[in-house]
Amino acid sequence: MLEVAAYKANLALGFAWKTDSTTQHDHPAYHMWHDLSDHRRVYKLDVFLNGEISKAITTFEKEIDQKIPVEIRHQISNSSQGFPWLLKKLCINLYDNMKKETDGEALVVELDVSRLFENDIENLTPQEYSCLKLVAQKAPADWGEIIEISGVGIVNSLVHKRLIIKSGSRLNIYWDIFKDYLLTGAIPVIPFNYIPTSDFFSMYKVAAKLNETNFTESIDIANESGLNERTVWNIGADLVMFGIAERKNVKFKLHRDLEDKEYSMMERFREKLGKHSLKIAIYKSSAGKVISSSDITKALKTCIKNGQYSEKTWQIYSNRLIKLLMVTGFLSKLGNKFLVQDSGASVADAAELGRRSSRQRGVVFSAMASPASVCEALELLKANVLTINDLIGKGYRNSIFILDRFDLITKENNEVKPNLGSINKLGGSSAAVWSLAKNEPAIAKCIEKLSQNPNITGLELGDFLSSEYQMSWTDASKSRNGNSLKQWSSWVKDGIDSSQIPEPPGRAK
Repeated sequence: MLEVAAYKANLALGFAWKTDSTTQHDHPAYHMWHDLSDHRRVYKLDVFLNGEISKAITTFEKEIDQKIPVEIRHQISNSSQGFPWLLKKLCINLYDNMKKETDGEALVVELDVSRLFENDIENLTPQEYSCLKLVAQKAPADWGEIIEISGVGIVNSLVHKRLIIKSGSRLNIYWDIFKDYLLTGAIPVIPFNYIPTSDFFSMYKVAAKLNETNFTESIDIANESGLNERTVWNIGADLVMFGIAERKNVKFKLHRDLEDKEYSMMERFREKLGKHSLKIAIYKSSAGKVISSSDITKALKTCIKNGQYSEKTWQIYSNRLIKLLMVTGFLSKLGNKFLVQDSGASVADAAELGRRSSRQRGVVFSAMASPASVCEALELLKANVLTINDLIGKGYRNSIFILDRFDLITKENNEVKPNLGSINKLGGSSAAVWSLAKNEPAIAKCIEKLSQNPNITGLELGDFLSSEYQMSWTDASKSRNGNSLKQWSSWVKDGIDSSQIPEPPGRAK
């Protein structure tokens, strides 16, 4: 490199440098590398584009002397997100599964990064695993020191399995991301970037027709669901990417991991959407806030950087993902906008899906019952099986309206059930009601007013909200709504100020 730099002619020297390559501080090369920084120009390689991924998979096919089914290529290409290390892991996993494949099973690619790493270590002996952890802790580790502790046979076994690599007298883990996983147990954040070709209800409709044990021909699924066969192929491909289904040519079945079809299906959708780059982006910038569909479309464009789509297509993709985020509990409709708030669980009841996803909340939170009454109603539902009429008879009509707004209950026929996933995630009945009330935009505005003027009257607060949201309330409505919202806002504000959930105020039943 020094000779090339001194030559000062039309000659360039290029070489690759892996990000996990390391050199000891006491090695002469370490200082030389930094001293030469003025003579070099660094180009960071971006993730693979679709064409590069396709070429890599084709190379893999040549190496194993076997063609990979089109649907599996599609699966690997989308799941790798363009990361070379993940593409390599997926191909290795596919190759291992090819060797284990039986006639009755589909070829499945493990798309979960944590499981891919678990596959690396599940067949290790305790001695091999201890040695692997030791190398991770000391990397780059001294060959002689590791051999002295673990023995030549163990080290050679790990080198043969390509879990550790030997460079001179040093040992290192085969990839820095796997090393971090061994040391911390933390999984690298690999956003799920997939945009389904089908809407949620089409996917749910087809998934409900799938058999848990046997593959069903796509033409039979099409006849049963009233869809075109080619449409079933596309929906089936989406279900495979979400980990809901397995595919074998043009036959589909429910994924082998799913036991209770309805509940597990929704939980799998929620698990995947929780890792989606769009969900991560809007929660990072707007958690607890109200955003528009155009805000979500802008966020999607930042997530899919190489997407060359028309504005109409971006809007279609955005709407499709919005619907998915709503039914999995990550978004709630608020008028013509969306509240970025995690309800803690997907909609477990299939009958509720259409109602909840299309339901619009009123823009202003209508606090028609006290916090005490709402929390009491929720506790009652957790302890008893009650119908809507039972609850109305006990005086909880308005409390049920608020619990429904907060997605803390579901209704099936005339029966009301608590959404235990959300309640438990948020810390219990009072904590769940308090947390979801805190995210209401009207409550946030009331808290601002209370901070500025603690003695504001209910009428003054109602007048402010009526003007702010253009509600055209009468004086009586201003006073009633203002007093109710003042009670809720004071409760939320007290909790924020004290860093604990206060006793719910108001009249209980």
